Amino acid sequence: MFDRVFTAVVVCSALFLATPACSVRRVNRIDAAALQKAPSDKIVGITTTKGDDVSFDTAASTNDKTLRATVKKAAYEIPLDQIQRYWVERRDFSTGRTVALVSVVGVAAIAVAVVISNANRPKVVNTGGCPFVYSWDGRQFVFDAELFGGAVARGLQREDYSELLHLQPYNGAYRVLVNDELAETDYTDRLELLAVDHRIGTSVGIDDSGKLYSLNALQVPLSAHDEAGADLLPWLASDDRRIWEAPPASNPGGRLRHEIHLTFSKPADAATAKFLVHAGTGEWGLHMLNTLFGLYGQDLASKLASLDRNPIDAQALKIWSATEDLYALKVWVEEPSGWQVRGMIPGGGMGARVVELDVSRAKGDQVHIRLQPPAGFWAINSAAIDFSPEQNLAVNRIAPQSARTSAGKDVSRELQATDGSYYTAMKGDSVSVGFDAPPERPGMSRTVFLHSNGYYRPDVHSHGPADNVTLSKIFTTRDGLARFAAERYSALRLAPLAAQ
Repeated sequence: MFDRVFTAVVVCSALFLATPACSVRRVNRIDAAALQKAPSDKIVGITTTKGDDVSFDTAASTNDKTLRATVKKAAYEIPLDQIQRYWVERRDFSTGRTVALVSVVGVAAIAVAVVISNANRPKVVNTGGCPFVYSWDGRQFVFDAELFGGAVARGLQREDYSELLHLQPYNGAYRVLVNDELAETDYTDRLELLAVDHRIGTSVGIDDSGKLYSLNALQVPLSAHDEAGADLLPWLASDDRRIWEAPPASNPGGRLRHEIHLTFSKPADAATAKFLVHAGTGEWGLHMLNTLFGLYGQDLASKLASLDRNPIDAQALKIWSATEDLYALKVWVEEPSGWQVRGMIPGGGMGARVVELDVSRAKGDQVHIRLQPPAGFWAINSAAIDFSPEQNLAVNRIAPQSARTSAGKDVSRELQATDGSYYTAMKGDSVSVGFDAPPERPGMSRTVFLHSNGYYRPDVHSHGPADNVTLSKIFTTRDGLARFAAERYSALRLAPLAAQ
């Protein structure tokens, strides 16, 4: 979705939404490039353009040019043009059995509603996203994952694997909330947990197919830089609030992609590498997916129907997306013959994924990796690599023991297996899901992943004739959607100036 929660906490006086009211605290990220001025929300921290992560003692104050705050009781001041991202806090009090959390926007703050003014083009209002997952950490529900991002039709239904970092057992059970918070309809076919026990001091990763990897010797990049030579290590060295998320391109005739170069140490005899990247589709990228479907105008329903019933059409869309690096991002490895594609980073919600790379042809004691994300379509938090041999992992697959919606309906049967029997949710709906927690093995650590399967239908209201000219340019020219996105972003940036 183009609305993106970074951290959200739901504190309830009783565990499974049995209470009539809940306190909601959310810390969200807002990209400064999307704003004409500083946000009016309670600013609790910033990320600077140099990659510094700063948290404030109390809420910051701003004027037209400067932000002022206190940091560890010392006065702090910074020009607004040196701020890359704001971290803002909002507190609400949600009544009723349904906990509905509405996130603030990132890059698309300037594009909540897009209306194409040309009378020959369809009018489109874009909203949409994917289900949000909150884990019970022993005291409260904490935001942990977004499911099947970009799967906007049944024909694009996908498996998703999300690490639940905050999940803890409570009275012998794991508990999660799955909320539909945006203007969409969610179709969840399956939910299960993978509880993975592993040696203390190691960690576990998972790839897009659900394959598990032991991570025993992760190393950060020796260097990371973009096409202009800018140092990206402050952004990519660790999982923190420093997230590389370039703004959309604003010049359709200029550079539409960035180029990220990563260098890692490599054992001389290494044949494969476990490339762990914490990334996801950017705010603008998912917004443009909805905009793309809106271009079909009154033909949108038939287009979605063709994706649902025709696997060839759905596969062609996936191949186009991967070729263009839109909702899947190619990983290039430098070899004596030149750069070769050796893996793919899946799009969707921000999360850590392992991409297994063939590095057998990379010579010497280093491996060089290249990513070429279209501007605005990707957000990357960190990158690391591991060459260690696999270790034994003990895996428990856990089906839901209970699943009850905010309306009191039991939907546990719908979530047991991938069988076309969906739990269907609309904006404001929520389901509380309980899983039995197997006893932890002595002397081992545990990592828990949520395996989900499903899709969603964003509420893209589109009328009028399809814009076939624009659609043809998008699908038949190199970087067609990235160029269209630059045109759209440029127009949105100029709109406030034209109104003055």
